[in-house]
Amino acid sequence: MAGQKVNKNKSKIFFSPNGRNGNAYNFVIERVQDKLFGWKARVLSPAGKRVLINSASTPIVEYYMQCCALLAKVCKAVDKLHRDFLWVSTEEKRKLHLMNWNTVILPRDRGGLGMVEMQPRNEAYLAKLYWRLANEQEAPWLPCSRTWAACKKGGPIFKRGLKWIINNGVATNLWEEADLLVADIRDKGSNWFQSVLSFELPEELQSQIQEVPFSLDLNTKDVSCWAFSKDGSFSLKSAYLLAKWLNPLNPSAFACEWIWKVATTPRIMFFLWLSIHNSVPTCENKLGVPADCKKNFLEDLGVWLHLNCTSVSSQHGMPWKITFPMGVWHLWLHRNAYIFKKEVIDEEYHMQCRRKAVEFYAIAVAGKVQAEKHTQAISWQKPPAGWTKLNTDGILRNEHGNWINRFARNCGKVNSVMAELWALRDGLQMAATENIHNLIIELDALAVVHLMKNSIINFSLEPLLTDCRLLLRKFPNLRIEHVYREANQCADALARIGSNSDVPFILFAHPPPMVDWLCTLDIEGAFCNRLI
Repeated sequence: MAGQKVNKNKSKIFFSPNGRNGNAYNFVIERVQDKLFGWKARVLSPAGKRVLINSASTPIVEYYMQCCALLAKVCKAVDKLHRDFLWVSTEEKRKLHLMNWNTVILPRDRGGLGMVEMQPRNEAYLAKLYWRLANEQEAPWLPCSRTWAACKKGGPIFKRGLKWIINNGVATNLWEEADLLVADIRDKGSNWFQSVLSFELPEELQSQIQEVPFSLDLNTKDVSCWAFSKDGSFSLKSAYLLAKWLNPLNPSAFACEWIWKVATTPRIMFFLWLSIHNSVPTCENKLGVPADCKKNFLEDLGVWLHLNCTSVSSQHGMPWKITFPMGVWHLWLHRNAYIFKKEVIDEEYHMQCRRKAVEFYAIAVAGKVQAEKHTQAISWQKPPAGWTKLNTDGILRNEHGNWINRFARNCGKVNSVMAELWALRDGLQMAATENIHNLIIELDALAVVHLMKNSIINFSLEPLLTDCRLLLRKFPNLRIEHVYREANQCADALARIGSNSDVPFILFAHPPPMVDWLCTLDIEGAFCNRLI
């Protein structure tokens, strides 16, 4: 407008590089170095170093990898820092790494040390970001090209970890490459439409499909949830295993999680972990249990350690599971002193081990006060006048203890909580049909009682959980109580009948003899003693 022009000799134009700078996350490496190296590496035991890595160093990296895809070289550099810190190795002085890094970074229930590898951990966090974007539509997400690019890298793990929760079965294919829906071959009453298929499904597959509950509301759509967690929500631990191409549902054949539950010090736990992996450094074969010691084992080394560290016996008034690991550790120290420091054999060594075990027991174990138990008489109680009681699974009785209805269901191979919820839904439907207004519900599953009294979300229990909560609203006066199994024997007897039945659901016109006898005992006030 003013007629002025840009002087090219006095002007410069700058463009940001297309892509990210290769040194953008080098500060993460520097922060990890500052946290780990120094005096800590010289005074901590390997068990203490593992704790420092997991609690102080790894969270530094995890903070940035929650929404960013770190460069592979950054992840590898952090892994190297962790390895060198754990085994006290430097560029100037390399030391022996007693365990393969691929074993160290496994979870402890799979034989590892519980540390993580940064690249798969980053992918697991990005899968979690993908999960949040898919399930938290109302969250105030801010569009960012770097975040979207990182989210895509978590997509494959996110998809591998999903499963479908069947509500009405109209949105889920029976198998991946077919247009046949679950609702096309089965209705909510477990009735099969075999004519839809041109072939017969294996009996095992048929039973698995029959075990899937349908929602009572046919308008409820199928939903997806995380396949590798107890409540169907995202699990970072299982996503990490998927990133390492391990199946979270298949336990490791090398089970040594018991090591971390032994009543001893963390230093000795670490030594037991090295021993069970045959990675104790010795003169004979560099890594492994001394050859002379192996001759004395009748069982496998891991079995021998497990039996002694979990023994319930006592020696000289001390639990053997405390004395044994302490003795093994001090035997190792005494052996090293004899070989490398040319010390003489201490004939009073066993007394020293016993003193150390007594000291640990007095400080760490004996101080824990255990609650005293007492015997209590447990019996079924009649409901108040005008009330009806439902015991799952599954009998409905009036104020006099006389039965109104009895039922049993074969739920198949489901967990106990699912079986209890299925029986509760059947019982609530039956009570609603009987036009009952005052209802007391007694369950011997405390977890189900908590679910009914709270609004806890658990995708893996759907649609039974939602159906039960909706049915509870139909009763104006309602009480949900937990009882011990001794007060729920009639319902348990019906559950056993249902589990052995060839039909999915049984409604009894007349009570089975065993159940009728138990009902009579309940009416008469018979009780059982229970230690509480």
